[in-house]
Amino acid sequence: MKKTIIMALMLSMALYSCKDKNATAEGTETAATETEAAPAGKEPIYTVNEADWVETDLSGTSTLTPIIVKLPKDAVLEKNGNGGVDVKIAEDYVISVYAQAVSSMEELIKANKTLTTGRTEQYVDIKTITDEPNGFVFTYTMKPEANGATYNPESHFFFALEGKDKAFFSLSDSGSMTMSEKVYTEEAAKKVYEIIKSSAKVKQ
Repeated sequence: MKKTIIMALMLSMALYSCKDKNATAEGTETAATETEAAPAGKEPIYTVNEADWVETDLSGTSTLTPIIVKLPKDAVLEKNGNGGVDVKIAEDYVISVYAQAVSSMEELIKANKTLTTGRTEQYVDIKTITDEPNGFVFTYTMKPEANGATYNPESHFFFALEGKDKAFFSLSDSGSMTMSEKVYTEEAAKKVYEIIKSSAKVKQ
């Protein structure tokens, strides 16, 4: 392990900084009770088939993430440099799982909202789709470039859970990025969030 758990939030911030400079990941929006296809000519980065998701124990990959959660049965799990687990769901789509050095759920949620929906200097059309005590789903669009290039919306999620002795953990796809024409859709973000929210638990 190259770094300590205390560096988890700093790593999250670094991921967002990198994303601001390099990502052109795109998404789309949907009504609360409906789903829409990706924008015309755009392929979704990932399509959720919940039947393929099975209960998975992440502690076998990293003892610092004693989490059991449903994931696609063909997902690739890899211990990352911060002692967490990166779950590769599809090309350019990764769910990162970390232990977080915070004192409360409120602190953890607030910190990650600052890194996402609070980044008004980098994003426009920011919208929180789902806002709950333990997580949120959001959509935003990267600001247009000076040369006139524009971007479609992209949607992501953040979810956190608390174990014993004030141990906090987060699962998020917010660090995913791509330079391809594929898009991060609201439909996928909402579905993955709901699966994780209903299945994630800390091993006691």
